[in-house]
Amino acid sequence: MIRTEKESKAKTKSLNKILTIFFLLNLSCQHFEDIVPDKPVSIPPYARSFFGSCFPADGAIRIRWHQKGALILDSEAEWISDTYGPWEVQVTDPIGRSVLHISWKNRSLGIQGPLQNRIPSIEIKDDDFFQVSGALIGLKAAELPCLLKSDFPASWLEKYIAMISRQEPDLLYI
Repeated sequence: MIRTEKESKAKTKSLNKILTIFFLLNLSCQHFEDIVPDKPVSIPPYARSFFGSCFPADGAIRIRWHQKGALILDSEAEWISDTYGPWEVQVTDPIGRSVLHISWKNRSLGIQGPLQNRIPSIEIKDDDFFQVSGALIGLKAAELPCLLKSDFPASWLEKYIAMISRQEPDLLYI
């Protein structure tokens, strides 16, 4: 699907309004039973548009990396994902030299480049979930391209629990 700049900005703005249980579970100490409503509600059609296929896709994103208040990198990253799952991210400096290359192919993660020693340790566990600096996060390696293209993986809809619209922003529980 080709989006106009206006549609992309609107979608990005809408994405910023929806929080997922993925973030709540990883970033809070709140108990799951405390945040799930008693009565699940159906997902509204506008929320379905935030979910899509992760493959194939490509794009570019801007990266501003700060560490302890110092700017480490202000650059762009280009990424591509193939039809069946392998993906690559290439980060370049302002004059076009590669400073970091991250790839996932055949269930193996590769990290190369001058900045590889400055990023946190990243592993992909046997169940395909990322582990960053020893902490498991609720994101599988195959799902990263979806987030890079400003979508949530369509497979997350299978885990959909509820949506609460009585507050701003809307909360989507998966």
